[in-house]
Amino acid sequence: PFRKDFPISGHVEMRYDPEQQRVIYQPVTIEPREVTPRIVREATYGDVDNA
Repeated sequence: PFRKDFPISGHVEMRYDPEQQRVIYQPVTIEPREVTPRIVREATYGDVDNA
């Protein structure tokens, strides 16, 4: 699935504030993604003993 918690374009977020009754532009900060492997295997996985 695609990550959808980031702005489509630009570096600002636009939203309507009902209390102020106007559109507000706020800078967007995107947290860096943590890269994790899909499968964590033992270091000896797949080793063949040729004895």
